[in-house]
Amino acid sequence: MCFTAAWLALAGWACGSGSTAPEVVAPAVEQAFPGESGPVQTAFVATARGTREVTFQRIRGERVVEGDILLAPGQLRPEGVAQSSHSAQGATTHGSYRWPQGRIPYVFRSDLPADTQAEVNAAINHWQHFTSIRLVPRTTEANYVVFQPGSGCSSYVGMVGGAQAVTLEAACNLGSAVHEIGHAVGLWHEQSRTDRDAHVNIHWQNIQPGMEYAFQTYRERGFNGYWEGSDLGGYDVRSIMHYTSWAFSVNGQPTITTKSGGLIEGHRIGLTPGDTDAVEELYEGSTPAVVRLDATRLARVVRKPNTHLYYSEWNGSAWTAEVDLGGTIRSSPAIASWAPDRVDIFAIGVDRAVLHKFKQGTVWSEWGSLGGYATSAPAAVSWGPNRIDLVVRGGDNAIWHRAWDGVVWHGWGSIGGLATSAPTVTSWGPDRLDIFVRGGDNAIQHKAWAGRWYDWGSLGGSATSAPAATAWGVNRLDILIRGPDGAIWHKAWNGVWHDWGSLGGSTWGAPAVTARGVNQLDMFVRGSDGFLYQQAWTGSQWTGWYLLGVPMY
Repeated sequence: MCFTAAWLALAGWACGSGSTAPEVVAPAVEQAFPGESGPVQTAFVATARGTREVTFQRIRGERVVEGDILLAPGQLRPEGVAQSSHSAQGATTHGSYRWPQGRIPYVFRSDLPADTQAEVNAAINHWQHFTSIRLVPRTTEANYVVFQPGSGCSSYVGMVGGAQAVTLEAACNLGSAVHEIGHAVGLWHEQSRTDRDAHVNIHWQNIQPGMEYAFQTYRERGFNGYWEGSDLGGYDVRSIMHYTSWAFSVNGQPTITTKSGGLIEGHRIGLTPGDTDAVEELYEGSTPAVVRLDATRLARVVRKPNTHLYYSEWNGSAWTAEVDLGGTIRSSPAIASWAPDRVDIFAIGVDRAVLHKFKQGTVWSEWGSLGGYATSAPAAVSWGPNRIDLVVRGGDNAIWHRAWDGVVWHGWGSIGGLATSAPTVTSWGPDRLDIFVRGGDNAIQHKAWAGRWYDWGSLGGSATSAPAATAWGVNRLDILIRGPDGAIWHKAWNGVWHDWGSLGGSTWGAPAVTARGVNQLDMFVRGSDGFLYQQAWTGSQWTGWYLLGVPMY
């Protein structure tokens, strides 16, 4: 099962190692000043863990990194002086360079040609179709992007402050526009990741003199890999942020190939699922998963920076010591329980298949694959003994469903929809499912199963995260989202839908929620400091946020 209809139509590739590389529809490598070079210099740039040295070329007064990346003067620091706005633990991904809530105001400079404006509009639509990033026409915002004509294709990385240019000459068409917006979002080049050498070969003898620095990994340049918006998700040779095999070639021979010697054509049509994963991780991070085991016990699972999952239980008075579940996990986890001594955990592996691990009593199984091709974290629920329903977003942005009936896993099947987030699923009783996703307009979409599938319908709201949902009784639903203000917003159903209301907080990523009992909720979020927080509904009031001290990734 491949699930890739939308990427085939909009991004021009198919999953599987045998896919034919798409036609290159943009320059083989984006450059700020094509055909020009300058002296190679170094400077110190602020990161969450102090200053790091970066190498660049000085061309026409600009500091140009790797061909098309520009450094802003405000990013430079004297050696040894850190930027004070960052967490001392370095827990966040250099948050001050992320656009707040993933919202990027922009303007077109008046002399940008109409054809280029059309390419940029198509690139914006592409970004908004496949990610939670929202590019919006500027009103009065102090920090914004200016799309302008000029020499070559170039951008700054992340939000650098004030009006920052994305420059596009006539040769920079749709693929280049998507690529340069990627830099503005916060992504650096894929081939400079710290794990690069495990996936591709660099042919140093074929690189233009003076451009060797552009093929160093970020670790070789002294970076930790996280600030750059690199080392996010699995390595992706098809990424639109990856060099082609002929980038900066001095002799027409490849400068970079796969480990098997294959050429890298460069994915210059659109974002790959790996790109969207990286953006989700950069802006939303990992979402915890939590489930009720019995009247007094909860179970939670989180992903940490080593990409392992960690499991803990609330025993009625305290959280137990975490258990390392291992795995090489590229998504937030999901968790379900159909008996007090049974826990089922799901996540996405490096091949985008759904992975499954369970605990029966005190014994853990090994990780096993359930197949599929997921472009989001999974969600799971149990509405009775030996029953699990599992949902993911596929490559076509529809929601796909698979169920366990106590004997076998049934096959994957599409239930439609057009999701811009991971789904969530809950149940208030046997043979009942309620599924929620964020739609293309940022409103929450809802679909129910009650012996048959009902149509998708909008619940409104303005979500900057995937939703979370739970049910503590028949005909009762509680839904949580992160809003544009970074706070958590809540909506409930008790036979009728109630309005959205704010629960406050300053969060990154989606919330998680479970019902401990009748009219009792426990909610978990990753705070803006990168740590896990909990808040509970007691039946009459919210308790306020409590720091659990667990670092999230």
